[in-house]
Amino acid sequence: MGGSRRPGRVALVMLADVAPALHDPVVLVRAEHSSIITDESVALFRKLTPQLEVVVAHGVGYMFTDDQNDALAETLLERLRAMAAG
Repeated sequence: MGGSRRPGRVALVMLADVAPALHDPVVLVRAEHSSIITDESVALFRKLTPQLEVVVAHGVGYMFTDDQNDALAETLLERLRAMAAG
C-alpha cells in the first residue's frame, strides 16, 4: 500500500485537517475514476463532516481541470439546482 506520500494518503490528511472547521453544507465532487480521493478518505471526511454530500462526476478521470471542465461545471450546476429546489 505504500507510505504516506501516496496521493490518496495526502488527500486523506488534507481532508482531516480542514474538516473540524467546516460547519456549513459541504459538497465534495469526486471524479469517478479518481485515485486521489479514495473511498477511505471519503469515509473519514464523512465521519468528520456529517453534513458532507458526495457527488460523483461520472466518466471523469482523475482531474477535471485539464479537459473535463464541462463535466465539473455540469455536476456542480446539477447539485446547486437540487439544493436550491430544497
